[in-house]
Amino acid sequence: MKYFLYGLTILFIGLKLTNYIDWSWVLVLLPLYGGIAFVFGSAIIVFIIGTFLIGLSKILKAFGK
Repeated sequence: MKYFLYGLTILFIGLKLTNYIDWSWVLVLLPLYGGIAFVFGSAIIVFIIGTFLIGLSKILKAFGK
């Protein structure tokens, strides 16, 4: 998957430099941001699940279970 995104980025850069596409550089480089978005998204999901489990354990302790 990593090499696909790198290849796609190189293709988009080549198309941008040869004026085949008229995209902004942010869109051209967007495939490089995929890995960063995956890491941040995973961290947010782990944080939400962890917060839920900690809260659940506190509620269960309060009811004596």
